[in-house]
Amino acid sequence: MKKSADNAINHTQCDALLFDDESVSNTIPLIQCDNDNGIVSHEASAGKISESELFYFMSRGLDETKATTMIVNGFFSSVVKKLPLEYA
Repeated sequence: MKKSADNAINHTQCDALLFDDESVSNTIPLIQCDNDNGIVSHEASAGKISESELFYFMSRGLDETKATTMIVNGFFSSVVKKLPLEYA
C-alpha cells in the first residue's frame, strides 16, 4: 500500500484446495503497507473436500466425480469471474 493511499483498506485471502494426502500448500501472504492510516488484514486456509460436502451432493443424485467437479468449480468461480475474458 503506497504511502499516499490515505485510509486505504486491504484484505488478502489465500485459500488452497488439497486433492489428496500428498498435496501441500505453502501459502505466504505478504502485504507491504507504507502508510500509517491504512487498514490491512489477511487470512489463509487449506483443506480437502470433506465427506459431508460430497455426501450433500451425492444425496441429491450426483455421482462422486460430478460432486467433486461442482465443489472445485465453486471454489474457483469467484476468481474466474474476475479474469479478463481471454483467460476465463
